[in-house]
Amino acid sequence: MKILVVELARLGDIYQSWPALRALRRRHPDAQIDVITRPRFQAAFDGLEVVDRRRIFNTQELMGPLFAANMDVKASFDLVSRVLGEIKFEKYDWIINLSFSPLSSYITHAVAAESTRVSGYTRTSDGFLAIPDDLSAYFYAQVGFDRPNRFHLAEIFATMMEMDLIETDWTAPQGLITHSAAPPVLIHIGASEAKKQIGASKWATIINQLTKISDVRIGLIGSAAETENADSILNSVPADRVQNYVGKTNLTELFSLIAGAKLVVGPDSAPMHMASLVRTPCLNLSFHSVNFWETGPRAPGSYVLRGADESDFASDKVAHAIHLFFTGEKQDISLI
Repeated sequence: MKILVVELARLGDIYQSWPALRALRRRHPDAQIDVITRPRFQAAFDGLEVVDRRRIFNTQELMGPLFAANMDVKASFDLVSRVLGEIKFEKYDWIINLSFSPLSSYITHAVAAESTRVSGYTRTSDGFLAIPDDLSAYFYAQVGFDRPNRFHLAEIFATMMEMDLIETDWTAPQGLITHSAAPPVLIHIGASEAKKQIGASKWATIINQLTKISDVRIGLIGSAAETENADSILNSVPADRVQNYVGKTNLTELFSLIAGAKLVVGPDSAPMHMASLVRTPCLNLSFHSVNFWETGPRAPGSYVLRGADESDFASDKVAHAIHLFFTGEKQDISLI
């Protein structure tokens, strides 16, 4: 059996699909399981032993001729046709589209043969959106901002594959080496979207409050894009208490740090979903614009603090919540 999984979303969604992909392998141990992903995010499949092959869909390369000084529609069309034709030639038995996006639905339709079973968004022969399965219909109606969904994305992905998740589906990347000297607290200072991000001054205030009540070591994590924010934070906190990893780790090294930490603090984004896989508890600072039921942390012992914006997260209360993870005292549920 040949199975193709379309996953064009960002790092966080890919990591949330890991348990479902492992479950799919349990059901079909001898199948060929391939994925379509973007070049920017394909490293999120490193260490996921159940994927046989990655097919890279490079939108910038394929659409490049359309945006050149001398626009060449035919060249772009030929490039897209060649890439999709090569995938269709594989004659996949089952295509599972986990991206729920217009682009992914067109790709799914283009690479499916007449006999291919399709789960997830696709297209009709005249280009209209087609929803071939019950779970995709549920997603269309119930999932997303300001919708009433209460199922986690990891379970939604698994249900699309007709699987129930088990504990062993939530495991670390193959060959992961835990960072034995990782700071007990890792703070992710960035976010995949601006609406999820907490400012540098707020993080500095939280850290200063924490250092007053705890001697726990703290590490900052984030991408190179957050380097300026990291520098701003470091200029405002005790230098001997905070170690800076922002922009200094690849995804494998970040996984190692998270596996060695005792707590990850931050918004709903990739490091929190990585923590779920290595079972590191999280303190998720979640804005009302994000549905934590869908994409919140799944590691045992995790908590979610909710607020309309960062002003709702009182710095002393966040610091106290972090401190309680290390004292063993119960969290004040009224804060959650």
